[in-house]
Amino acid sequence: MTKRMTRRELLRYVGLAASAGMLAACAPKVVEVEKIVEKEVTKVIKEVVKETVIVAGTPQVVEKEVTKVVKEVVKETVIVEKGRDIFEGELSLWHDWGNTGGGGLAMLDQVEAFMKLHPKVKMINVFDAIRDKFMAAIAGGNPPDLLKMNVYELIILGQRGALTALDPFIDRDNWDMTQYFDFAVDQCSWRGKVYAMTHHPDVRVLYRDKLVFSEAGLDPEKEPQSWDDIYEWGMKMSKQEGGRYVRFGFVPNWTSNPWATQYMLANGVQLLSEDGRKATIATEAAEEAMSFVVKCVDDICGGRDNVEEFKEVHATPEGTGPYWMFPRHRIGMIQYGNWLMYPVGVIDPEMEVGIGTCPGGYSNPNQRFVFGGGTMVTIPSGSKHWELAWEWLKFLGGPEGAALVQARTADISGRKQTARDPEVLKKYVGRGRMVELFEEANALSYVKSPIILQWDAEMNHMGDRILLKEVPIEQALAEAQNEMQKALDEFWATA
Repeated sequence: MTKRMTRRELLRYVGLAASAGMLAACAPKVVEVEKIVEKEVTKVIKEVVKETVIVAGTPQVVEKEVTKVVKEVVKETVIVEKGRDIFEGELSLWHDWGNTGGGGLAMLDQVEAFMKLHPKVKMINVFDAIRDKFMAAIAGGNPPDLLKMNVYELIILGQRGALTALDPFIDRDNWDMTQYFDFAVDQCSWRGKVYAMTHHPDVRVLYRDKLVFSEAGLDPEKEPQSWDDIYEWGMKMSKQEGGRYVRFGFVPNWTSNPWATQYMLANGVQLLSEDGRKATIATEAAEEAMSFVVKCVDDICGGRDNVEEFKEVHATPEGTGPYWMFPRHRIGMIQYGNWLMYPVGVIDPEMEVGIGTCPGGYSNPNQRFVFGGGTMVTIPSGSKHWELAWEWLKFLGGPEGAALVQARTADISGRKQTARDPEVLKKYVGRGRMVELFEEANALSYVKSPIILQWDAEMNHMGDRILLKEVPIEQALAEAQNEMQKALDEFWATA
């Protein structure tokens, strides 16, 4: 059963963030200085002159208006940004991606490229900065200059004032935020302020194994239009031999985030009140969503325990779970993150995979969803080299840094033009369709709240109780809502 985060654990985490919030008072301001400059200006001058003319043979003095265009050099006091002598010294970058694969390789490449651009800058690449390490550094008043984090960390630290708002930099430098996917900007923001630059976002979509579809007599080119389609097609694609499952048609609780949150969102459930201070999941629509998942797990997969057994029986050399089973045709249809295409490329690059949006539920039938998530890089409050850190964020979000996000990884850049690079689209299986779905992302895969950590833990706990039928669905939702409300009240009492 999933470990549940206690309120004590949450408060410990939030307490570190609260300590970090005291640094907000010394958060940097965008430096602007006055400077006297000389510039050439053009002026149009009108003046009245006297002129002697001959009128009827007699000289007369007359006045007339003439226009002159003159250029002159003037001195003017202007406001300019801090000088470019910032490109020197040390700049620390913390993340937990390691240095041998995935995002860690991208960070290595980005650090090296930035130092080549600015030879007087030495970047310190700390690649083992787990959450406890960086939270302790922030709370202790000695944060790194740059910090990679996930959305839940950004929300908590942004609310506590432990991160530098980037809006003044963006405004000063006219940095174009429309060059990024909308949902990537959304998850880099909290309560109207931008706190981070996207490193690489991700999406949760619906995958179809076209071979399995065909074997089950289904049209492999057709996407499910409803939850009824998902249930009926899943039933047709499940397969047993000798009384044991050898293939699941669909496993609703195999998702890349807490499945209860995702299905409630798909069924139109408003997870929180408009002000974000009240949990609102104990509803008929939420019950309906949970009932659908239970029905699919029981009927399509033989029950929750059978799903767990299936993972062990069909474990692959690479590990258990759907990640490596899907390219081996053991799952007909699955809702999962865009990184599922990586094992497809490793195991069976010729595999025919359909990729599409997730249909809304019975109470939300006219909607289709692409759920977004991702990682980003921030400047903690108290950063010693925040101007240089902002320049690194611009490099990350610009053409060269964004290209390095996907040069040696299967990640997709949050910068739209870079994600559409034709050479990259050809390099990875299904990449073209996936980038289209990044454009279509219309919901976040998580609850956007400072209690997101406890929310996810509670959703996993609630989901297990529901699938194991420990309590009725209505009761499970009510008790989870009560736990979430306690967490919300505790957080906002100190925020």
